[in-house]
Amino acid sequence: MATLSPSLNWGDGARLQLDISLGGSNYWFLPELINSPLDTKPFARLGVAPWDHPLYVLIGQAALAIPIRDPLWRLNFLSALAAAATVAMLFRVGVRIGAAPPAAALGAAALALSHTFWFHAVTTEVLALHSLFMVALILLALRWTASHRARDLYAFAFVAGLGLANHLMLSLTLLALIPFLFLSARDAAVSVSRRTLLLFAVLLVVGFAPWLVQFVRVVRVIGLRLTYEGIMWFPHGARPMATASWLDDAPPLLTYAGWLLYQFTPVGLLLAGIGFRRLRRTGPDVAWLLGILFLIHVRFSLSIPISDRYAFHLPSYVILACFIALGAQAISDRVVAWRGERWRPVAAMALAMVIVLPLPILYARIPQLLRAHGVTEGDLGIPDIGFGTRDGIAYFLNPSKRNDYSAVRYGRTTLEQLPGDAVVLAPEPALEPGIVLRYLQFAERRRPDVDVDPVVMVPRAELGNGLMLRIDRLTGCRPLYVSVLPVELAQRTALQKAFRIAVDANLYRLIPLSAQLRHACGPLHDRMSLAAAIAASLR
Repeated sequence: MATLSPSLNWGDGARLQLDISLGGSNYWFLPELINSPLDTKPFARLGVAPWDHPLYVLIGQAALAIPIRDPLWRLNFLSALAAAATVAMLFRVGVRIGAAPPAAALGAAALALSHTFWFHAVTTEVLALHSLFMVALILLALRWTASHRARDLYAFAFVAGLGLANHLMLSLTLLALIPFLFLSARDAAVSVSRRTLLLFAVLLVVGFAPWLVQFVRVVRVIGLRLTYEGIMWFPHGARPMATASWLDDAPPLLTYAGWLLYQFTPVGLLLAGIGFRRLRRTGPDVAWLLGILFLIHVRFSLSIPISDRYAFHLPSYVILACFIALGAQAISDRVVAWRGERWRPVAAMALAMVIVLPLPILYARIPQLLRAHGVTEGDLGIPDIGFGTRDGIAYFLNPSKRNDYSAVRYGRTTLEQLPGDAVVLAPEPALEPGIVLRYLQFAERRRPDVDVDPVVMVPRAELGNGLMLRIDRLTGCRPLYVSVLPVELAQRTALQKAFRIAVDANLYRLIPLSAQLRHACGPLHDRMSLAAAIAASLR
């Protein structure tokens, strides 16, 4: 809570805040889809694509109903709550796999202060809750192997369903855990009755119901084929895990290694290696389970072809923290064997001072050092938003979001400065300005005359051409702005020949150079503005 974001986030956090506030997926509120024949029941516009998270939106709606502080603060606090529960549960996992409480606490603290986990713990991000479901399933699986009680199996099924309704990526965890459950029953000569299996399946479906209900509703509107294609877009955007070579992933693998060093330190990674080796001796079945989970998530995250791939590394960090706990236990045992039991607290404190305690200082200093050496957002692949309005390096490299009002400040100043009836095109890779502006239009009823077009109804491969087509149709009709210039050199050159590009209202304004360009507007001129479309749909 001390480092919680107090207001609007950037990136996916802002998108989720917008989805929760709308009670549905924000793209279903675009003018292109606003007249879709959806039903009139709640959450009619909540989708089931990989970037939609039905359970999270439902929980977020409940948070909005609680009259405590600012609504956005409540949504950010949800992540803090889920993250704190994850850390507490990971401590229990560490104890169960063989670490004493001090070592298990060190492993849990290593995850808590890791950059990516901390970042998602203080902003409205779905991965904090995803981590909670993941750790809960690992703990339930370990309890099942020890007791083979049916209630642990039933709890596992229900939690698995809920976790899938929150994020479909949990299927990667289940890919290893479900076979582990039934193989352990076979090895222990425990029979699982048909009734138990049936109830397992029923509870899985019940937990998964928030997603399944929305799936049926979406199918009724756009058909099974389009719904399926939307769900499968994410795996198709990635290279197939089974066919791609690890050599193909050499550059992202090096980046992954850099992220590991940044948030776990070389000593932490050495402890993880020692911990895995210890677990192979003390619990080989669990060692292989956690090792396979680690490799599956690393392999998956390396195959994701998006700039914020680092977020998908997070599940592998959960497993790494378990190994760190066991590595700390192994070092502690060696110190005790060498110097005696009274040295165990000293060993624990020394490890904490090397692995955990320096991290907040490191996260605060690294962005400053990079700036001092001339490193810019572009050098790190971070979009430069607002020409200095946002410090992108500090925002993404320092997980602390204490007193960070940069997004809401950017959005308000931009909307205040835009001329009447302006159009803002906000395509990838800079969707963030559009999301921030659209949230403020809806939540604060600011500038409904401004049309913020995210340019999302265009295939990813044709995004550059789609942006140019939008610009061509709107030229001369209304004041025209773009959040980012085209990446392709030919398109950018063509734009510079036809327009004077000026920095205005934290955006790029396109001013036609020729009188011939001031022709009649295309179809976008007459369409309903996004703010008006949202208001109409909610009525």
